[in-house]
Amino acid sequence: MVNTLETYSEKLGFDYTIDVNNIYDIMFNQWIVFSFLKKDSQYQDTLEMTDKEAAFLLSQMEHFQTFCLSANPFIKHEYYKKTFIRLYDRINRCDSVKQLSHILMIRTKYEQMSYLNILDGNKYQEEAHDIYDLYLNHSLDRKAWMKKMEKLSFSVVILLILFYKRDNQTEWCSWNDIVNDSMEDAFLEVLKSKVKGCSLEEMELMNDVLHQIKLPMIDFY
Repeated sequence: MVNTLETYSEKLGFDYTIDVNNIYDIMFNQWIVFSFLKKDSQYQDTLEMTDKEAAFLLSQMEHFQTFCLSANPFIKHEYYKKTFIRLYDRINRCDSVKQLSHILMIRTKYEQMSYLNILDGNKYQEEAHDIYDLYLNHSLDRKAWMKKMEKLSFSVVILLILFYKRDNQTEWCSWNDIVNDSMEDAFLEVLKSKVKGCSLEEMELMNDVLHQIKLPMIDFY
């Protein structure tokens, strides 16, 4: 609990021991979410969630209220019930992990991908260049793109997602953020369709990649 509050203080820039107005809500919210994620707080050093857990929470909101009320009988007390309903309503209005991070403590970490010394010239021309050319090909209609997507390997689809995320400066942290993105774009709709057809294992891998890898901006075309 102390580690969670210290992280909260660090993010907001004040001492939680002095400004205690929001401590109850912060700890209640994190604790309830932990119970839903079935995490044993006895073996955790913080009540912060990972963004993968946050994405899972958003995808399971239809079960959140029922589970929490049955697993935490004290919520039935009027005082705690009001806090829980407020938490539920706020989470239910979130469409992305980024929005959820304004309500709950979520750990995010990015690693920048380096291109140096990874591909030799021939392999680059054969693979990376072709993939990026494919990504930039805006002459294809939706039907043609869907047909091409069916033949692409999962690793290539991931790379296309990373290109799109970088070039459009989206805040995607999970597959759930992709399918709920409201931006109107034909290529995005194709990506959404492809993501929805992925297996659970592929979705989890996609979350890991979005969590760990952020492509650097390019300074030439």
